Amino acid sequence: MANYLISYDLIGDKDYEKLFEAIKSIANGYSRPLKSVWIIGHKGEASDIVNALSRYIDNNDKLFVTLVTKDTSWTKTLKDSTREWLKKYIWL
Repeated sequence: MANYLISYDLIGDKDYEKLFEAIKSIANGYSRPLKSVWIIGHKGEASDIVNALSRYIDNNDKLFVTLVTKDTSWTKTLKDSTREWLKKYIWL
């Protein structure tokens, strides 16, 4: 299983709770370190994630998915629970 970063620009003031639930449903563990960034464990490829989530966004919304490697760093200002998740699942 690999870890993927999902980032998005959601245009307008809409309810995207279905997108967030879809992210959780395809994830084998997840963290949301920033407002529009998730990191999830997933057995498929980045394109599989984009395909699964595209139905939950509008045509003008933007979605970016990329593989996360061990060469990852963050600031101390992230929540403690986020930092612990990253240490556990990214810095294996």
